[in-house]
Amino acid sequence: MTIKDTLQSNVTTHLSRSVDKISVSGMALVLVLWFVVMLTVMALGLASMSRSSALITRQLTGAVQAHYLAEAATQLVMANLLTAQEQSRLLADGSVHKIALDNGVASAALWDESGKIDINMASEELLSRFFTGMGADEETGQGLAGAIADWRDSDSLPRLHGAEEDAYIAAGSSYTPDNELFDSTVKLLAVIGMTPEFYTKIEPYLTVYSRVQGINPRVASMLVLLAVSDDDASVVESYVKQRQENYLAGLAPPPAPLVARQFLAQGKPDVYTLTATATTSGGIQASQLMVFRLKERNGGVQVLPLHYHSYVRQQNDSADYYD
Repeated sequence: MTIKDTLQSNVTTHLSRSVDKISVSGMALVLVLWFVVMLTVMALGLASMSRSSALITRQLTGAVQAHYLAEAATQLVMANLLTAQEQSRLLADGSVHKIALDNGVASAALWDESGKIDINMASEELLSRFFTGMGADEETGQGLAGAIADWRDSDSLPRLHGAEEDAYIAAGSSYTPDNELFDSTVKLLAVIGMTPEFYTKIEPYLTVYSRVQGINPRVASMLVLLAVSDDDASVVESYVKQRQENYLAGLAPPPAPLVARQFLAQGKPDVYTLTATATTSGGIQASQLMVFRLKERNGGVQVLPLHYHSYVRQQNDSADYYD
C-alpha cells in the first residue's frame, strides 16, 4: 500500500467515525426536543383542564346559589299569602314584585287562577269572545272555541263551529281529539286551527286549574277584562289602574267593570300560580314556577302542589337546565 492509499484510508475512517458521532448526537437532540414538546403539550392540557374545572365549579356554585335565591323569593311570597292580613296580602293579578336579596336580585309574580279562562270549563261564547279580543277574526275565534269544546267533550259529534276526528284527518293533522278534558294548556297546539304564534299570545291568560266557568274581575288581567266586559276599553283600563292604586294604598278594590253574569266566576277556587326568578351577581339566573291549591284543613291552610318546574340559565348561555 502506498502512502497515498494509507492517507485516504485514514481520512475515510475518520470521516466515518465523525458521521457516526454526528448521527448519534443529532438523534439525541431530536429526542430531547420531542420530549420538550410533549411536556409542553401536557402542561397546556393540564392548565386547560384546571381552567375548565374552575369554570365548572364556579358555574355549579352559581347555579346552586341562583336556585336558592329563587327558592327564597318563592318562600317569601308563600309566607305573605299564608300569613299576611287581607289588606297586606299581595294582589294576585300577575303583577311583578321586586325582592332584594343578598348576593343577587329576584322578582316574583302571583296569579290567582280565577282571573284566567279555564279551557275545560269556559263556554264557547266566552272562549270565542276572548279569541277575537286577542286579535282573531270572528270566524277563527268561533272555530277555535268550537274545536276546543269538541276536544274536551266525551262524544264524537261535531258542533256547529267545532271539529271532530274526520276534520283532523281531512286536514292532514297527526292529532285527533281526545274527547276528554285538557290536562295542560299546551295541548291547545294540537287543536285544529291553533297556530304557535296565537297560542303564545293567549297562553298566559288560560288555565286548566281554576275549575270555574267564568273569571274573577278582581284579579283578571286587562286583556281578559277587555275581552269579556261590555264596558268601553277606557273604563276597563281605568279600573285596572285604580285596582292597583287602591291595593297599594290599602283600600278596597273599586267597582268592577260590567261583565255578563255567565262570564263571572262563581266561588273562589283558591288556586294560584307563583313564578320567581333570581339572578346572582355573576349573572346566573334561576326560575321556579309552581301551581298550587290552598285548602283549609284542621283549622289551618294546606298547600297542595299541582305543578312545578324550575330551570337554571348560565350567563351568556341560551341553554336551560331543568329540574
